[in-house]
Amino acid sequence: MVNNTRHSKQREAVLALLRSTKTHPTAEWLYSRLKDEFPGLGLATVYRNLRLFEQQGLLQRIDVGDGLDHFDADTRNHYHFFCTECRNVIDIDMPCIEFENELPGGLVAKRHQLVFFGECNMCKKEQCS
Repeated sequence: MVNNTRHSKQREAVLALLRSTKTHPTAEWLYSRLKDEFPGLGLATVYRNLRLFEQQGLLQRIDVGDGLDHFDADTRNHYHFFCTECRNVIDIDMPCIEFENELPGGLVAKRHQLVFFGECNMCKKEQCS
């Protein structure tokens, strides 16, 4: 029973940390911030919990093509920007594309994801200095 309680606290901590940040972290980032508080926490446990949260609809996984999964606890429909310089994922505040679930060819979409690529304002500023 003690092990289940600890596991539950670890799970809650992973979700709480993810919800507290807008950085769209990786599993490794989450693990590095929680490992001191939970010495028994393993990276595999973080991944397992993230998969569970995704299945439960508590987060979305964002693939920006950098070989890492980024996670976002903001599950509303919104888009992202990936800075190819600093490698940060940023929320984009713009209206989402309106579409019906049925697409050409009889395809049915359950969700969609759009990521823009380029340089963020901070990286553009550094190049101008």
